[in-house]
Formats: sequence, structure tokens, C-alpha cells
Amino acid sequence: MLRIAEMQADVRVTGMLGSGVRSWPRAMAEAGEWIATGSSQAGGLAMLAIASRVGAGQADDQFLGMGFLGSIGPIGGCDAYQLGYRLHHSAWGQGYATEAAGALQAHGLGACSLKRLFAFTRQDNIASARVLTKIGMTEVGIRVVGGYHARLFYSEAP
Repeated sequence: MLRIAEMQADVRVTGMLGSGVRSWPRAMAEAGEWIATGSSQAGGLAMLAIASRVGAGQADDQFLGMGFLGSIGPIGGCDAYQLGYRLHHSAWGQGYATEAAGALQAHGLGACSLKRLFAFTRQDNIASARVLTKIGMTEVGIRVVGGYHARLFYSEAP
């Protein structure tokens, strides 16, 4: 639980999220809630822990972040689902986000039989935009989401 709270309280991480920076008490409360409720927090589809690779310079199986697939309500008259992830700052730039986002996308469009997935990233979060492009998502423009300007991406099932 402590590693989740550390990630949630790190301004470098949460500064890149639309939901903003968290205090330590809020970060601890969120960590406990996520552990207790699992994927129901993410709209019920999937929530995963991102762990270090064996021999990757970090402790084996160290918690590095999380990813999710969740409902975001209707868009264009159809139910819409979001792919999302966040990582400890120490794990940035090592391919973990691309690997996790790709796995979530494959799961959502495959096993969950979703027709399309959306992803949002802050307009200034170039690294996450690059991750979403790498996994084959298409950028469709800028939207105001939760009070911030977000780049909107989507992918469709083959």
C-alpha cells in the first residue's frame, strides 16, 4: 500500500494526471481504497499492477505502477471505455507504460470484446502521447476533460 501512496503523492506523477496533485493523507486513502475495491474503482473491467522485470535494475516484482480499463459513460450514443495507467517516476522511460498500455488495449479489444477504447493525456504530457501512439492509438484532438486540456486518443477492434 505504501508504494501506491508514494506514487499518488509524487507531484511528478500526479502533476501529469487530470485529477491533480494529492496530499499524503489523500494518497494513503486512495491506496487503501484501490486495494480494497480493485477493478470496481476503474468501472469494473480491469485493473492491473505493473511490476519490475527480473534483472531490470530494480528489485524483482517491485510495484511500479498501475493500469486500468474502465467505463467513462456514453460517447456518441455508445458506451465508452478508457485505458489508463500511471507509474512511479523511477519507472519512467523504461518501456513499462508501453507494455502495460499495449496489454490493456489487447485485453479490452480482445477478451472484453470492446469495439473501441479511448485514452486521455494532459496536453503537455508528451511521453504518454508517445506511448499511446506506439500502441497504435489515433489522436483525434484536444478536449477539455475534468477542467484541463487533454489530448484524446482512440483505437478500434480489428
